[in-house]
Amino acid sequence: MVKGFKAKGLEFTSELPSNLPPVKADSDRAIQVLTNLLANALRYTPAPGAVKLKLRATSHAVEFCVTDSCIGLNSDQQSRVFKRFYRADKSHSRALGGSGIGLTIARVLLEAMDGRLDVTSPGLGLGATFSFTLPLS
Repeated sequence: MVKGFKAKGLEFTSELPSNLPPVKADSDRAIQVLTNLLANALRYTPAPGAVKLKLRATSHAVEFCVTDSCIGLNSDQQSRVFKRFYRADKSHSRALGGSGIGLTIARVLLEAMDGRLDVTSPGLGLGATFSFTLPLS
């Protein structure tokens, strides 16, 4: 996937500490969620842009953050982005592909693993951070 970021003219960086504790999770489903978030960042971040993956341990979980310089979300979009078939940028939906259910599925998968999925964005045109947590085992 890193090749896809470079091919599109995006900078991809990661911050992956080597001493992270193990988490309680279905590894295939956790990878599915992370892949969905990275694919969305690739899809919605215009070049030149940047995407960063950062992991960190908290007292009860490991947090995975995908931060990008994408189209951003206003507060209404942030509250609706996890709803089934919702697309924040309707003008580009067909051109960019996707069905509008990836984030809904990601949230359900994480909740089944006692995790959580959230989004923050300072506003339109200012990027977004999608973060999820998985509990420590």
